[in-house]
Amino acid sequence: MSENFVLLEGVGQFQADTVVEVALHDDHIELTATFMKKMPVSLKYAQITDVFYGMQR
Repeated sequence: MSENFVLLEGVGQFQADTVVEVALHDDHIELTATFMKKMPVSLKYAQITDVFYGMQR
């Protein structure tokens, strides 16, 4: 399962405002830049400390 999101803060090699595809796996998530040819970033769920899901105004 995957969805596209915009990063509010930089993560690894990806800067804030980068559009990434977020793929959910059993033990980690993987971020891949949609419009860039960079290696994906893998994060264990324990590394994720803050998530915002919604629209900012």
